[in-house]
Amino acid sequence: MDLEAFRQAYPALTDLREATEFLLAFSEDAMQDCPDDLAPLVEAARLSCRSAGLVGLAALCDRLLGWFDVDRSDYPSALIRFERAQGDFLALGDEAGRLKALNGIASVHSAQGRFEAAISIYREALALAEQSGDRHQAVLLTANLGSSLNDLGQHAEAEPYLHQAAFSGLLSRLNEALILTELAKSCRKQGKRDEAQTLLIRSVTASREGHFQSTLAIALGLLGELMVEAGEAGATSLLEEARLVALAAGDRAAETMATLALGRNELTARPLIALGLFELSLATSLEIGARHLEIEAYEGLAAANKALGRWKKAFSAYEAFHALSKLLRDDNVLKQLDHLKADQARKETELYQEQLRVMGLLGEIGQKISATLDLESILHIVDESIGSLMSADVFGMGLYDEASDTIDYQLFREAGRPVKPFRSPVNGDSFSSWCIRHREDILMGDMEKEHGRYTKVLTFPIATAEATGKLTRSGLFLPLIAEGRVVGVLSAQSYQLNAYTERELAALKTLAASIAIAIENARLFKQVNQLATVDSLTGASTRRYLFSRTEQEFQGYLRQQQPLALVMIDLDHFKSLNDTWGHAVGDQVLAAFGALVMTSKRPHDIFGRYGGEEFALVQTGTTLEGARKSAERLCRQVRQMPLEPAKGQALKVTASFGVTAFHPDDADVTLVFSRADEALYEAKQTGRNRVAVRP
Repeated sequence: MDLEAFRQAYPALTDLREATEFLLAFSEDAMQDCPDDLAPLVEAARLSCRSAGLVGLAALCDRLLGWFDVDRSDYPSALIRFERAQGDFLALGDEAGRLKALNGIASVHSAQGRFEAAISIYREALALAEQSGDRHQAVLLTANLGSSLNDLGQHAEAEPYLHQAAFSGLLSRLNEALILTELAKSCRKQGKRDEAQTLLIRSVTASREGHFQSTLAIALGLLGELMVEAGEAGATSLLEEARLVALAAGDRAAETMATLALGRNELTARPLIALGLFELSLATSLEIGARHLEIEAYEGLAAANKALGRWKKAFSAYEAFHALSKLLRDDNVLKQLDHLKADQARKETELYQEQLRVMGLLGEIGQKISATLDLESILHIVDESIGSLMSADVFGMGLYDEASDTIDYQLFREAGRPVKPFRSPVNGDSFSSWCIRHREDILMGDMEKEHGRYTKVLTFPIATAEATGKLTRSGLFLPLIAEGRVVGVLSAQSYQLNAYTERELAALKTLAASIAIAIENARLFKQVNQLATVDSLTGASTRRYLFSRTEQEFQGYLRQQQPLALVMIDLDHFKSLNDTWGHAVGDQVLAAFGALVMTSKRPHDIFGRYGGEEFALVQTGTTLEGARKSAERLCRQVRQMPLEPAKGQALKVTASFGVTAFHPDDADVTLVFSRADEALYEAKQTGRNRVAVRP
C-alpha cells in the first residue's frame, strides 16, 4: 500500500484499536519513506490509546515513535520513548513487547557510541527471545548485536550474527537492506572487498526500490568509501549523493557519516576542504549527541590540521580525540554497571512477585483439594491447576496400589495431550518407582547425564519421541506421603535442559503435601462409605443403599421412560444348608454367589442384599423379556457354581428367581418389590430352581 491509499483508508476506520493497529502496520515499512506524514499520526494515536486505557497499543506507538526519533538522530527523545514502552510492556506482562523495547534502548546506546552497553542489552534480550521462541524478534536482535560488534571493531565476531540475520528470510525489506549494509561493513573491515561491494549494491537497490532513504544514505556512503580505497572514479559523487539523501531524509547521523567520508576523501588532495567538512561534522555530532561520530570528527580535524601544518591545532584535536575516546570507554563501563544493577533489581522484583503469585495459587489449589473427598475430583483439580503453577511438557500423577505394588497413573499428559491410564510396577526401573521405594525427591537438570543415580536405563514418557518429536531433558519427581504412608507420586518434565530449580521443587512439594493428605482422606472416606453401602460378605449393596439407588433409577425411569426391570433372587434351602453344614459353609456359599453375580452383571446394574439369603438385581435399560432371559442364564450359572466341598462332600446350590418390570403407574418402588416377591414366591411354590414372571 502506498501513502495515498493509506490516506484514503485510515480516516474511514472509526474503531480506535483497529485504526491504531492499521496505522502501526503501515508505518513499520513506510517510516523512512514519509516520516513527517506518519509521526504526527502515531503520536495522536498514542495519546488517544493512553486516554482510552489501551496501554499495550500506546506502548507500541511509543516504540515506533522511538524509531522515528532515532532516524532523526533525536536520541534523548528516543530513549525516553523506548524506556516508557518497556515499563508499560513489563507491567502488562508482554514479553514480546518488552523485547522490542529493549531492542530500541540498545539501539540508542549504540547510536550514541555506547557499544558495550548496547551489546549487553542485546545479549540479554536475545536470550529471552530464544527462550520464548520468538524467532522474528530473535533475528532482529541477532542483527543488531552484530551491528554493535561491528561498531566496537569486532568485525570477525559480528559477521556470523549479521549473515544469519540477513539471510533468515524473516526480516522486513527495510531491515534486510539495513543488515546487508552492516554485513558489508564487516566484510570490508576484514578485507573482503568484493563481497562487501556486492552486498552494498544489493542494499542500495533494495533501498531505492523501498524508498528507505536513511538506509540508502548509509549504503551509498560505504560504497563511496570502498571506491575511495580502490582509487576508483566516481567516489566523490556517490558520497555527495549519500549526504544529500540523508539531508533530505532528516537523518543527521547518516548525514554526518557521509560528511566525514567526504572529508577523508579530500584529506590528501584538498586538506582545507577536508578541514571544513570535519568541522561541520563535529558541530552536527555535538548537536545530536553522537559521541562516536564526534570522535571521528576530532580524528579528522587532527589529520587535516597536521596536513596544513597547523601543529598546535592538530595537537589540540588529538588531545580531544583521545580524551573523548577514554570518556566514551568509561561511560560504556558505567552504563553497563547501571544496566546490570537495574536488571538485578528488576529480576529480584519479578522473583518476589512470582513467589507471591505461586504462594497464593498453592493456597487456592490446596483449598479446592481439601474441600473434596472424591479421588476423581482431586485428579481433575490438579490437572486444571498445574499449568498455572509451572511449565510442564509432561505431567503425571500416579496413585500407589499396595495390593498390586504398582503405580496407577490416572492422570498423565504429554505435549498437552492426555495419555490413557496405565500402571507401572514399583519394582521397575523408573524415576517414579525409585521415588516411592526411597521416599525421596528427584530434581534433574540434564536427565541424560544424571539418570544413572536413579535408573539403569533412561526411559521416556508414554508418548514416545516418534509421537511427540521430542524427548524430555529435565524433570521433577516427588513421592506423595501422608501419615508416613506413600500414597502416590507426582512428576513434571520438560523438553528443555535445566527447566526446574529448587524453587519449582519447593512449590511442587507444597502441592504434593496437600494432594497426599487429600488422597488419604478420600480413601478413608471411600472405605467408610463402603462399610455403609456394601455388604462385606457378598459385595452386594446393603438393603438401605439398594432402596436408595432403586428410587433414583425409578425417578429416572419416570422422566425418560427407558425400560427398567427388577429380579428378586432367593437361594433355595439355605436354612437347611446352614443347619447341616454350619454357618461357615453358609457364608462361603453367600460369598461365592455374590462374586458370581458381581462378575456377570452389567456395571450399571444394581445388585443388593435384600435380607439373609434373598437378593435383588435392578436392571436399567432392560425390558421384562430381557430380564427373564438374564434370570434364566443366572439360574443355570448358580447350578454350575463351583463350591468347596463340605467335610469331603460336594455341595450344590440352586436359586429361585422372581422377575417384574417397572410401570409408569407404580406409586412407589415398594409396589414393584412386592410384585417381584410374588413372582419369587410362585417360583418357589412350583418347585424352586426356576424363574417366574409377573408383568
